[in-house]
Amino acid sequence: MASIIIPASKSITITNKLPDSNINGDTIVVGNDGMSSYFSYLFFDLSPLPSNISVSYAELTLFKTDNFHNDVTNIFGIYPCDYFSTYTTFKNRPKPDPFSTKHFYPITSEVAVKIPLTYFVSGWISNPKRSTCVQLFAKSKNTTASFGSAINKDDYLIPFLKVSFTPIAQVSKINNAIPTNNPPTSNIPVIEQVQVTGTIAANAKYNAVVNVAVKRHLTGYTDNYYVVDEYDNIGKSTPLHIDRTYNIAVTPKPEPTDDETIILGGSYSD
Repeated sequence: MASIIIPASKSITITNKLPDSNINGDTIVVGNDGMSSYFSYLFFDLSPLPSNISVSYAELTLFKTDNFHNDVTNIFGIYPCDYFSTYTTFKNRPKPDPFSTKHFYPITSEVAVKIPLTYFVSGWISNPKRSTCVQLFAKSKNTTASFGSAINKDDYLIPFLKVSFTPIAQVSKINNAIPTNNPPTSNIPVIEQVQVTGTIAANAKYNAVVNVAVKRHLTGYTDNYYVVDEYDNIGKSTPLHIDRTYNIAVTPKPEPTDDETIILGGSYSD
């Protein structure tokens, strides 16, 4: 299992005290001071993460800049949201996803707050078109908390995600096993050779499906031809390297106008 640290790339605070502007300074503010409400946003650039990974655990760390005392009755929350910009204001806020809320309790004597966000990051990885922004808010009234922002001059106060992940296997088509100088008739299958390479985590089992999907140009339908396999590394303390070739029969042979895609699916078990 590998881990990577991803600092917040952008951050802002909005408040109904300044409904037509925002605050972009060394700190972000969250909560309600009895007169005004404050919401803050963070953006994370996930491009440093490798492709084709399974997220094992993800955690957001926020570094506090005030309220170092113990009062766990004050509840704060975080949820994914749409993108924000320098034009984001209290009157023009990103659309939130309140159904994925995580709660945390920052009014403690600790210098940092750690919030598990595995569900958030897994969703971002599975759909790269989704925004990788979050909104911070307070459920409790008459309390605020301040944290280091993405542009804090002290690098040790910048929020960051720690993502632990396991690479999953890659697939690639090698060739057609039937020689092209002796092409088959439409009733004879072509044998597609697909190579799977990757790494399975220590003490883990991965159930894989290797699928050749052929979208037929004439009908618009997609035919699926697949094999299943199990990569068993249970009881082993080191990762298992996978390098296997599968012969998958496809019939009828794909035409030049058909769209052929190689897909690897599956999941960890046990």
